[in-house]
Amino acid sequence: MTTMFGSARDAAILSLAPYVKRLASRVQYFASTAVCDGADLRSAGWIAAIRAVDAFDPTRGVPLEGYAQRVILGAMFNELRRCDPVSERDRRTVRNGTRARFALAHELQREPTFAEIEAKVPGFARAFVRCQQVPLSLNQSSSSHEDDFVFDLSLEGKVAANVDVAATVVAHERTTKLREALGNLDARRRSVIEARYFGDRPLSESANELGVSNQRASQLHLTALAQLRDQLAVA
Repeated sequence: MTTMFGSARDAAILSLAPYVKRLASRVQYFASTAVCDGADLRSAGWIAAIRAVDAFDPTRGVPLEGYAQRVILGAMFNELRRCDPVSERDRRTVRNGTRARFALAHELQREPTFAEIEAKVPGFARAFVRCQQVPLSLNQSSSSHEDDFVFDLSLEGKVAANVDVAATVVAHERTTKLREALGNLDARRRSVIEARYFGDRPLSESANELGVSNQRASQLHLTALAQLRDQLAVA
């Protein structure tokens, strides 16, 4: 580990300001509850930024920004959990219930009932009600009764209180980085990736559209994946 001193250390810490502000805003936005304000999240983020700079080891080949973002997000999630009136056990039960809900919906080809989810994840109904009873934003439904519940994970752009904020923010960050990485591909490689993974279309269709052989389309696909992995590895 290489320790920075004086102006170099201060400059490195200040360079992380945009990440602290952006991540605090994003965590608060997706939390959509009144349990933790932005000032607390930014404070936790700044402390984490200082810790990240002091612990940063450039010999590992990871840029400071990439390393610091993980440390800052972790500190903000810990602050969110500290302020959360709902236990982590209840949050975990609801997360497991949500996964079971999607699996059952796929299996049954309809929306599962609370009883069916409860059979897969005991304690889900109680945990869900407790999660719904935390202070909510004005944009959220105030219903805390099982019979009134609708599986709506999006309310005016915000996720419901029963959704795991940490997982949501991390997924959003990954999606943002993936979009940026896709934008760096050339037009042909980007079209192949978008058709294959976002349009669920075979490579043969991309080959026809691009006027190339199937083998060439496969090469474009593989090289595009390699470029994306390289970009996302240092993000």
